[in-house]
Amino acid sequence: MSSPALRRRRRGPSWRLGWMLPAGLALMAGLDAALLLLGLPAPITTDRLPVVHGMLLVLGFVGTLIALERATALARWYGFLAPALLGLGAIALVADPVPLMVGKVLLVLGTAAFTLVYVPLWRRQHDEAVLTELLAAGLACGGAIRWAGGADFDEVLPWLIGFVVLTIAAERVELARITLGARAGSRVLVHAASLVAALLIGVAWPVAGAVLLGAGLLALTLWLIQHDVARHTIRTRGATRFMAAAILCGYGWLMIAAVVLLLGGTPQGAAYDAVAHAVFLGYTISMIMAHATTILPAVLRIDLPYRSAFWVPLGLLQLSLVVRLGLGDALGWGPAWQLGGVLGVLALLVFVATALTSAVLGPPHARSLPSPRPERSRSAPTVATNSASATTPPSVSATTPPSVSATTPPSGAVSAATLSRASAPAAVGSARFGGRRAGLAVGGLLLATLTLLAVGALHPLTPGGGKNEGAGVPAASGQAPVQNVAVTAEGLRFTPDRIEVPAGTHLLIELTNVDAAMTHDLVVDSGTRTERLAPGQSELLDVGVVTGDLEAWCGVAGHRQQGMVLSIVAAGAAPDDHPTRAGTGPSGHGYGTSGEEAVQKPIIDLAADPGPDFMPNDAELPLLPPSDGPVTRKVTLEVTEQVMEVAPGITQRLWTFGGSAPGPVLHGRVGDIFEVTLVNDGPIGHSIDFHAGELAPDGPMRTIAPGESLTYTFTAERAGIWMYHCGTAPVSTHIASGMYGAVVIESEDLPAVDHSYVLVQGEYYLGAQGEELDGDALAAGEPDLVAFNGYAAQYDHAPLQARAGERVRLWVLDAGPERALSFHVIGTQFDTVWSEGSYLVEPGSGDGSQALGLLPAQGGFVELTPPEPGHYPFVNHVMRDAERGAHGILEVTAS
Repeated sequence: MSSPALRRRRRGPSWRLGWMLPAGLALMAGLDAALLLLGLPAPITTDRLPVVHGMLLVLGFVGTLIALERATALARWYGFLAPALLGLGAIALVADPVPLMVGKVLLVLGTAAFTLVYVPLWRRQHDEAVLTELLAAGLACGGAIRWAGGADFDEVLPWLIGFVVLTIAAERVELARITLGARAGSRVLVHAASLVAALLIGVAWPVAGAVLLGAGLLALTLWLIQHDVARHTIRTRGATRFMAAAILCGYGWLMIAAVVLLLGGTPQGAAYDAVAHAVFLGYTISMIMAHATTILPAVLRIDLPYRSAFWVPLGLLQLSLVVRLGLGDALGWGPAWQLGGVLGVLALLVFVATALTSAVLGPPHARSLPSPRPERSRSAPTVATNSASATTPPSVSATTPPSVSATTPPSGAVSAATLSRASAPAAVGSARFGGRRAGLAVGGLLLATLTLLAVGALHPLTPGGGKNEGAGVPAASGQAPVQNVAVTAEGLRFTPDRIEVPAGTHLLIELTNVDAAMTHDLVVDSGTRTERLAPGQSELLDVGVVTGDLEAWCGVAGHRQQGMVLSIVAAGAAPDDHPTRAGTGPSGHGYGTSGEEAVQKPIIDLAADPGPDFMPNDAELPLLPPSDGPVTRKVTLEVTEQVMEVAPGITQRLWTFGGSAPGPVLHGRVGDIFEVTLVNDGPIGHSIDFHAGELAPDGPMRTIAPGESLTYTFTAERAGIWMYHCGTAPVSTHIASGMYGAVVIESEDLPAVDHSYVLVQGEYYLGAQGEELDGDALAAGEPDLVAFNGYAAQYDHAPLQARAGERVRLWVLDAGPERALSFHVIGTQFDTVWSEGSYLVEPGSGDGSQALGLLPAQGGFVELTPPEPGHYPFVNHVMRDAERGAHGILEVTAS
């Protein structure tokens, strides 16, 4: 085999390497964009790269690679138009001076040429597996058409999934005909038809289409796993075992993506990230790694011998996906999401470096690449025959003329696959589906589908058409230059917090929440906004064409007021230009002049009847039962968001501890141990700060993400009424939203009284009915309501009770966050006053007091003995706040 003729074939036409250069550029640019989307430094920083990240890797890299392989199999000059156009399209996507639409059009032309390559290949051999690949290439063309027509990448994603999954599945069928059976081609075509049907349904009904796509992918994957010879060759050695392991890993990730789609419908946030990377990294790249040592030699006529070092990038790839999908997407841990992304980039770079090194070094000197030895078993002859199918370059042996297949590595893989194919029927599915008739049917369906997609894609580019119609974005925005900017949200800041673009630019913002626990979003005063993003999630926001300066902010309550603002500057705009402003927001509500929804504050009538369903918050503090020593008191506080009534007819969305605002009163004696478990069932991060304990706040007071919990344990060392509250920034917003409560710790020598009540003052800065607070009013320190125990003037309608001559103790806490409290009971005096650790008026001293003055987060108690029956109003003697609802009645009846 060392004849001059063979040496001439090995030298081959080196021009094929030219098609690999754009594919390599697309891979490197796609990895650079991946780092930008992760919010990390990257070698090259351009605004366009994050926008084209997906298309660079799927069509620019994988598409060019498969098209080059198919052009080699066709062995006709016109076949190489497909990889040429796809490679040029990838270059155009990366080159900023080139309009983005040029790259999009080149990808449409490249995928169309790629689809046409399969026509002569199918005519050469009427094989339903090749027909499935034709259909898959058509899906790539359909995805490129939709993207060129202005569809978001999440709308294109299912079409690209169909392309890579069906292409690889059909090639596996071509390589494993004996284990899959004579009807394998027909069966994979049926699976392909089900996926195409799901995609077409998804155009009109995205959720139903996504669920059907997940079901179809799951059925296809289970069928492939059941019959693929890789299940047997995993027990062999060397290259065959490596390839089988990579193939089975790919099937595993494809199954995970299918389940996520099946259970979740249209993927959003973490689910979107999981599906995209499970398919395009876990499935596609694992399959490329599996076949690289045979694809590249057959296509490029260069030796790429297998080495055990190939296990390193394969292992890194699987680890990256476990970290990213398992810890990042599933558990919402932002650092794991970033770490998994970095490991994925590293895995691909290590694989490229390993492949280049192996090609330069040539075959290992220790042995001359013997064929991998299969495990001895009863089925050894069958496995030995089919083991090559796990190592044969997909589709090349099925359609490549002898001159091409003769260039494969000296491992004997292709010759074994050729023997396997010789023993199988020439056209596996033709007898069942009618051969040419099946081709005509698939071709007609594909032509009709692409025509409809082309018409739908062109419509938005025509005057008056498109999905932006009526949304305040000019119809010609598709012709405006597009700029993508990656923005990260962390703490209470956006990075960068200022974006400058030329006036007339179509701006896209890729927002990534890299916060460890807090939830963020982005609201633009043009009326567009993202969903709320949990840690690690990201979303691409289409701001539209920027004609004037815009302001954007985080819409989570209080974050904007704390400075979480993003400025968008339109450079070159005329001084009188105004930003393009949408007429309605994402929920159809009108926006005010600031771009935020105008707050329609409800009309307050504190004297109104609360209604028959009114249930006052019980202010009475129960007696503590006797105990022989310190007691351990276990409490669980679940954080929830719920709409609650805060005054007659006034409702607000409150953030609560234990389902109430304020939270439940915790009661004990000095020396008692409190074990408080905080469970965050809310949609944003929260924490808890107990003033009654002394602990370093780093651990027990940390913010926990939605779905997490922690246990806070402290010993009550000192008596008093102590505040607890959420300590997550901005703290004022969390307190004003209801996240506060009281801890009453009694000393052993505290005298008994007839009645003991707890009154906690809080403030409300009303938003619209049933909505969250008005952050601007909070920032100005102007509450709409001031209330005792969470409901303004509730004890006017349900007075506290006592009898004449009975001793009453009133525990009072000012929870703030802003207003001071001067507690006074009209018609009586306090003969005992205790504040912040000391008696101001001691019992039995004969002295008296008229008011207990408290600042926010201070507390104490007063004692009094009403002399006669009557109604004794209690108020905050800061009269503005009494008139806002901080008043009630102590109703005293005859003894």
